[in-house]
Amino acid sequence: MLSQGLLVGWARHGVPWQTAPMLVLLAALALSIPVFFRRQFYCHHYCPHGTLQMVLANRLGTKVRFHIPPKVARWPERIPWTLLVAVVLISMLGLNVNLNAMEPFDAWLIRVAGWGTLTVAIVGLVASLFIPMAYCKYGCPTGALFKFIRYAGHGDTFGKRDIAALILVGLALLILWQRAHILPLLQ
Repeated sequence: MLSQGLLVGWARHGVPWQTAPMLVLLAALALSIPVFFRRQFYCHHYCPHGTLQMVLANRLGTKVRFHIPPKVARWPERIPWTLLVAVVLISMLGLNVNLNAMEPFDAWLIRVAGWGTLTVAIVGLVASLFIPMAYCKYGCPTGALFKFIRYAGHGDTFGKRDIAALILVGLALLILWQRAHILPLLQ
């Protein structure tokens, strides 16, 4: 399904308009609906890992639910954003990093699933038994991307998201400008 690895792959190698038109349409809807309608279409209706977390919570849900205080929750809530920044840096630098390992989606394709993907999937599902939608809240960079582009209404004015976007654009421009000097340092 949709993941950072897929989106970066499309950015590097082109969008498969002819070979996967329905996946391209799904991506277009997932990226445009939050902008215009304030809904996270993909996360709420199509994400296989989110759906499995809901099913597990409803069917096997334990009586033990952890409530994370807001002051403590601020730190793990930053993980998806940190991963999203890492994805931008990795893609801008052209580093050969398996971005699919940071998300659980390849875990459902047993023949291609690596240990990183399996670990993220299993830990996310076990955590969701105690913290509803744990992976979605505290680990999903794709959900963070959709949340980042979501229109929040008439009160959506210049704020933290816009500052973060400007910083990322500035960082991307700096990397493009200095890429020839940065890459030898990373190798």
